Amino acid sequence: MAAIINKFYKQNKTNEQGLLESLITESIQIMGSTYWYLPRDVQIEDLILGEDIVSKFPLAIPIEMYLTAPTGFMGDKEMFGKFGLELRNPYKLVVGKRRWEQEVKTQFDTALANGEASFAVKNYIRPREGDLVYDPMTKYLMEIKFVDHDVEFYALGKNYQYYLSCEAFQYQQEEIATGIPEIDLFQLN
Repeated sequence: MAAIINKFYKQNKTNEQGLLESLITESIQIMGSTYWYLPRDVQIEDLILGEDIVSKFPLAIPIEMYLTAPTGFMGDKEMFGKFGLELRNPYKLVVGKRRWEQEVKTQFDTALANGEASFAVKNYIRPREGDLVYDPMTKYLMEIKFVDHDVEFYALGKNYQYYLSCEAFQYQQEEIATGIPEIDLFQLN
């Protein structure tokens, strides 16, 4: 038996994908807030353990994001672990892919060209784990722990947003020099 599908509508049409992406971007702009995205600039990396020894945050880029749980933090909250009190307050944010490319990637490329930053990774095509997000309303600096960009269901054959799982940033001698005083104060605390 043949499958019954609409022969006049193809799922991978670019016009419909563009319309849906514009609607998602507009909904994030309407319902979301402006956050500051701080890309991590790794200065010295431990190649054996795969972690950064010295890193800094020279840029703060404003971009709209949507908080998925506006009623409060989710997760384990505060709990005692092996090494004392641990704060596990995850923040779930959504950012549009096209807006991220327009704002963050463009500013990143400009900073590289002007010599304002010496980012080690040139292929900066999506938000990365280890980068920071500053929420001006709550005054929290959050570290991105996981970026989900391959969701299971693709509307019209394409994914239009990144889902960022963030937790409270634990300062470990990183240099935060963005030029925005309220963000740069985290280095002094």
